[in-house]
Amino acid sequence: MGPDSRSFVDCARSIGAFRDTLEIFLQDYEDSSLDDKVEDVRDFCKVASLEELEAGRGASGQQQTAWLDDRSCPTTDGIPGTREYKNPLTATQLYNHLSLPRFDLADMPDADRRLIYISNMNPYHVLALAETASSGHHVDVLRNAIWQHLTHRSSLKVTIPVSYKTFRLEFNLPYFRLSLAPEPASHTLSSVASVKQWTDLSFLELPSPDKNTVRKRGIFEAHFSFVVCGWRENCWVAYAFDNTEPDYEDPYDMILYGDPKLQIWNPREYFLTVVEARVIRAADLWETLVRGIERRITKYVSHRRCASNSHWTSLLMIFLERDTSFNFIAPRSKGQPRTTTRDNQEL
Repeated sequence: MGPDSRSFVDCARSIGAFRDTLEIFLQDYEDSSLDDKVEDVRDFCKVASLEELEAGRGASGQQQTAWLDDRSCPTTDGIPGTREYKNPLTATQLYNHLSLPRFDLADMPDADRRLIYISNMNPYHVLALAETASSGHHVDVLRNAIWQHLTHRSSLKVTIPVSYKTFRLEFNLPYFRLSLAPEPASHTLSSVASVKQWTDLSFLELPSPDKNTVRKRGIFEAHFSFVVCGWRENCWVAYAFDNTEPDYEDPYDMILYGDPKLQIWNPREYFLTVVEARVIRAADLWETLVRGIERRITKYVSHRRCASNSHWTSLLMIFLERDTSFNFIAPRSKGQPRTTTRDNQEL
């Protein structure tokens, strides 16, 4: 059997662990104390349950925001075996697929290279990953990746331990982008989190691409997390978490922005290619945000300046019209009496 034949949680239960999925996944030992990372993930997932995930109730069976791609090593003819999935997937569908063995499964190719992409992660996605993470190195990798994504951390790190033949490549990128406000009528778990990450810019009257929409525009705190881990160059897993709505659909590689048929089997090459693509995209979105705000501020200042000039011109006209009844006052020579207005006010 392959190295991912059993999940970490299943192994813990088989030796007498009676805690729930997240407690087993987040803590290695019974007496390990809770740190802030564990608390952050636990608070995010407190409304989710394994029973609802398995039954596909609520958000776990409705939000199709996950994407999965499993392929075996290319054969002598250069064609890899592919497991067919109907992407995008719900959290329940993702859980069901990940619950199957990666290797030695009848009538299905091995999943030597596995790509997992999740947009707008909700608690059921975390639960699905926690319940199915292998008993090897994936648990620590996932714990850290989920926490960094939920807390919008930034990092670029490569870990290649000497004692244990496992590698880890991780990349976390927070950035800002111009975005429409979250749907006000939406009560999904992911939309609730999105509201906290959005800043209203309606006072700048930024134009919307859809002229018929009434939704406001603002700054969204976007974040992309990406980690690649494995034990050899032709057997690895990539996890990617994105809190924005993808603007492209399958059959593209949701992590790389490319056609999955254009295979990259070397994990380091794949990692660097994804990092390059994502940094370029984040930079483009940031420039779009800056240019949009600059244009609107320029228009706003120009409008205020014109309005201000018009205001002072109006005041001057009112003053001149009001004072047409005043007598012209010539400069007074020394010794001459003071001249007063019709209101007997001294000038």
